Amino acid sequence: MRIVVAAEYPIIAEAVKLGCRDDSNLEVVGSASTGRNAIELFKQLNPDVGILDLSLPDLDGFQVIDIVRQQRLPPLFLAISMRCDPYIVRKVEISGFHGFIDLRTVIFTELRKIIATIGRRDASFPPAFVSVLSCHQRDPLAFDKILSNRQQMILALIGDLMTDIEIADSLNMTPCAIERQRHRIMDKLELSSRLDLVRYARREGLFGIFGPRWLRLAT
Repeated sequence: MRIVVAAEYPIIAEAVKLGCRDDSNLEVVGSASTGRNAIELFKQLNPDVGILDLSLPDLDGFQVIDIVRQQRLPPLFLAISMRCDPYIVRKVEISGFHGFIDLRTVIFTELRKIIATIGRRDASFPPAFVSVLSCHQRDPLAFDKILSNRQQMILALIGDLMTDIEIADSLNMTPCAIERQRHRIMDKLELSSRLDLVRYARREGLFGIFGPRWLRLAT
């Protein structure tokens, strides 16, 4: 199987290459450190498997897989991340990845087995990922079940410790509108303070996901 790796740090791509080098059926044919470069490699090289870092510096792994799928390119996709929180696992699930690697715990000698599994079009998700996703799916107050997309965005920015004025400026809204939305979010989540919102956002992984570039696109 021919593999393209897109990872922010070159050491990750090198680790993937090392993990595959003893298997004649696996070949890393290209690597990229940005989402845009990864998309070009998928077009040029037409690999069987794409390994995508979810925190690429320009387009994240979720945006890359969406664009590649829109262009009807065929790779199977494996997500890699330093995070395994409810926000990330839910996004991985709905984005159509075939597997997930938690960079905090992975042993790269297992990579050949993981790639072989998704090559058979079987899913390959670690137990911690499955456990987090299962808990999220059973939670009646899960953020994606009861909050609008805009409310999730506001909650994420609260999780980034932004003030109402800063959030309003980022989203081209008024501070009063942000305050109203904040109280609606607290009511829906059955929380009673801004600190509770910050704790909830951090626990669920709603932080560090809407940077300045994303906000410009969203507004």
